[in-house]
Amino acid sequence: MCGGISLAGDILGTTGTVGLALMGIGAGFDIPMYWTAGAVVSGAFFGDKISPLSDTTNLAPAVTGVNLFDHIRNMMPTTVPAMLIAFAIYATVGYTLIGSQQVDFSKIESITGGIEANFNLSLLLLLPPVVVIVLALKKMPALPSLFAGVLLGAVLAVTVQGISCMTSSASCIPVIRSIPALLK
Repeated sequence: MCGGISLAGDILGTTGTVGLALMGIGAGFDIPMYWTAGAVVSGAFFGDKISPLSDTTNLAPAVTGVNLFDHIRNMMPTTVPAMLIAFAIYATVGYTLIGSQQVDFSKIESITGGIEANFNLSLLLLLPPVVVIVLALKKMPALPSLFAGVLLGAVLAVTVQGISCMTSSASCIPVIRSIPALLK
């Protein structure tokens, strides 16, 4: 899951948001934190490594003069097998840990209840990362792709979550201010 989310290009954002939620789910299933954290970080690194929006993925071809998508394609022979091996290990460990004990779903229900009490959940909220990933796959420039995701996220924060326009706008200001420096 973190690998897919991290395709939007931000490993720290992925581990700090989705990763945190998955840590709670892992705790609910009594999976040791080190196994859950390893799976989260492995997935986030995988997504970040092959994301056309990732800073490190963009830096290497920019320095060497290689096409970005050729660079990503050349990383696949080492990246995909490593992720498949990690997936197999984490899946085996997960089924072994959960399969050997009675699962207490009250912890999971408590976590999901807390999320549902504080946030409006909707598939519509997946739209910003989907838009960013689609724009990246269409080989659109990184900055406009990311800005589209931030802008759409701010609009959804106001319309779906009920956050004030002022709070939502304030979250966009650092992004807008950084654009001139990035274009130099």
